[in-house]
Order: sequence, then structure tokens, then C-alpha cells
Amino acid sequence: MSNLSKKKKNISAGMNVGSSSILVTFVLLCLVTFAALSFVSANADNRLAKATGERVSAYYSAKSLAEVNLANIDSLLTKHAKMYDEEEYFDKIEELFKDNSNYSITREADNTYIHYEIPVTANQDLCVTLKVVYPSRPTADCFIITEWENVSTYVPSETDTINEEKGGLLF
Repeated sequence: MSNLSKKKKNISAGMNVGSSSILVTFVLLCLVTFAALSFVSANADNRLAKATGERVSAYYSAKSLAEVNLANIDSLLTKHAKMYDEEEYFDKIEELFKDNSNYSITREADNTYIHYEIPVTANQDLCVTLKVVYPSRPTADCFIITEWENVSTYVPSETDTINEEKGGLLF
């Protein structure tokens, strides 16, 4: 019987060594898989953070330029208001901006609007529209901001395909 008990011990000892090797291999495989997934996720987060940072920086640069334009327009309109009464003020606004193609002047009924756009990215503009008002006192504003918004200027090309199932464009 001693031979049988030795064989049983050898068999059970061999099974423990094999199962622990399989377990260690499985754990290592899981660790390598999770490490690869973590690396891919961190890399994607890094690219997204850089792209977001670039878009935010571009927006604030455009916003800064739009505010400089606002200050220039306010200065022009304030000087203009000091030279003319209310009726002449509105009649001569188009002459004030006729040499600058960056601004468009629109008259609708009793309202006059100044519109300009600042490029943010290749596919996005910051659009600003101002309603011109006659200042009630020398330090009052000469306009009211009626539009200040990012507008997409993306135009799909013929090579873009339409995914009808999802209702959108594929790039």
C-alpha cells in the first residue's frame, strides 16, 4: 500500500503545480491586457485634451479679436454721435464703414445692424451682430449685442458619404 500512497501523492502534487502555472499565466495575461487597454485609453485622453485645448485657445483668440473690434466700433460710433443729431447719425453709419469690407451694415425698418465674423478654426466662425442705438448720454453705449455665437462653416464635399441608417455624414 505504500506504493499506492506514493503514486497518489505524486499525482496530486503534479496537478497542483500545473494548475498554479495555468493560474499564473492567466493572471499575467490579464495584467498585460489591462496594461495595454490603460495605455490606449490614456493615449486617447491625451489626444482629446490637446485637441480641446487647441479649440479653446482658438476660440479665446477669436473672442479677444472680436472684443477689440467692439471697442473700435464703439469708439467710431461715439465720435460719430458727437458730430450728428439722431437722424443724421443713423443716415451716415453706412458711410462710416463703407471702406471696411469686414463689416456689413443692414437696415431693417427703424433698426441698423452691424455684422462681422472672426474665424475661429477652418470650419468655425465667431459671428457678431450689433444693433446700433443713439446714445442717450455721452457715456452710454452706442450698440446692443444681438448675436455672439460660434457658427459652423463646414460644407460637405462630394466625397463625403451619407450614412442613412444613422442619419449623418461619414468622414
